[in-house]
Amino acid sequence: MKFNLLTVILLFTTVSLSSSADANKIYNFPSQFDDQLNSVNYTGQVFRQLLIEELKKTMTGIQRGSYQNSQDEISESLWSYIDYNHENDSFAILAVNGEVEFELIARDLSGKKMSWTEGYVFNDIATGKQLLDKLAGNDNPLYHGKLLGWKSENIQTPQELLNYLIEKLAKNSAQADVLNIVHPSGVTELVSAAKVTDEGQDLAELIQKLLHGAISFSQIARDYLSTDLGTNKGLNAENFKKASDNKFYTHLEHHWDEAFGYFGASRNYLNYNDLQIKEGLSIDTVNWGQSKPDGSISMNTEKNFGLSVLAAKRDLGADTDFTSDIYNDFYKGRKLITEKPEGYLVEVIKLSQNIILNIEKVIAASVIH
Repeated sequence: MKFNLLTVILLFTTVSLSSSADANKIYNFPSQFDDQLNSVNYTGQVFRQLLIEELKKTMTGIQRGSYQNSQDEISESLWSYIDYNHENDSFAILAVNGEVEFELIARDLSGKKMSWTEGYVFNDIATGKQLLDKLAGNDNPLYHGKLLGWKSENIQTPQELLNYLIEKLAKNSAQADVLNIVHPSGVTELVSAAKVTDEGQDLAELIQKLLHGAISFSQIARDYLSTDLGTNKGLNAENFKKASDNKFYTHLEHHWDEAFGYFGASRNYLNYNDLQIKEGLSIDTVNWGQSKPDGSISMNTEKNFGLSVLAAKRDLGADTDFTSDIYNDFYKGRKLITEKPEGYLVEVIKLSQNIILNIEKVIAASVIH
């Protein structure tokens, strides 16, 4: 049966769970050049997911008027996540660099706090990666030539919109008084968070969702799964030779994996139900090269981020299964790319189009939600 988008979104009748029959589909694939090695690698994407998470945590914790006369410092602090530099020597109040401990906590399915396999400071995850250079309009051209849906003539690009929202939050942190809101019921609520504007906008949510769209979705749809950007771009990439002498994957394998990294799903995504994904819980899994779970959570393989979490949230209580549909298409596409049966690329392109459409539905459903 065919559903239009609104029908799908409004069918809040069942709880969607990842299919247990597919739970053995772990997103690991042996190298074509050495089958003892795992060819999947997307640490840059995981690091950018972490930066987005940490930026939102920081924004959420800032109180209105708590940093008097420090608007520029707060702005500089927030931008340190966006134009991240692991050697940043800024003295701004909340600025980060590679030696700073990130706040993201690993928890197992029981909610117990776990250690991260990779470490606990930003440098332990990756160096030389940032958000700003991957923003739509910076890394790839804006599809319509400018940002659509925003009325201000001074805001033509995602970067300009991002700057506008950050400056509003920074101003609230330096100047704004606590909001005294009277609800229609007569109940009075005091709102002290700098992320909340006088009009009731949640700036932390707006900035996080902007980054999910202008980086994660943009990179998936208009970069790594593209077919119209020229030779060796997106799905036109080479698939028979090593990407470089010290790599054990092809360019096409890596492009597909990087798109998967921007979706944000763990390698064992189908082993979770939607509520576990929503709650940010992780499963300590037998990873590549291990004989048993290692007692910690790997941010690179066992953590769900970003769009993959939004997919689970939209599936909860709805007659949709975005989580399984998107993950299964990623898995099938990667298997085809690795095995290269006759005519495989035609099917890979179809799967990529399904992925892009379903992620777009997740974003649309989240806007309505």
